[in-house]
Amino acid sequence: MLLLDEPLTALDAKLRDVLRVEIDALLRRLRMTAVYVTHDQAEAMALGDRIVVMSQGQVAQVGRPRDIYFTPRSRIVAPGAGHVKGRVSSSFFLGDRTRLLVEGVSAGTLIVETTDRRDWEPGQDVYLAIDPDALLTLDR
Repeated sequence: MLLLDEPLTALDAKLRDVLRVEIDALLRRLRMTAVYVTHDQAEAMALGDRIVVMSQGQVAQVGRPRDIYFTPRSRIVAPGAGHVKGRVSSSFFLGDRTRLLVEGVSAGTLIVETTDRRDWEPGQDVYLAIDPDALLTLDR
């Protein structure tokens, strides 16, 4: 097992990108397990098969990079996303999804579809982590 604690932190961005690829290739070629500590989300996503997100000494979430990115369990786990606080005005079940109307956000009212099946109550506060790459704008 190899332990790496912030090995690329002091390097410039270009060299960091090159070495990130080299470290990944080396670990895979040697079939070696590594514990890699980093504060760089992109580095963790690029190198990790399994990621442990820590906050104030506590485990916030454990999972595959894809799961961490697409289904973060808290605002702490989703720092790359934009955060919006609003209030649920209504919710509708649509088979395997729930559609929420969220008011009180700077953009007006958001229509959000989620696979979260909890009972959303009108007036309930909700925090949305929004991936800017996943936004779709529609003409009226």
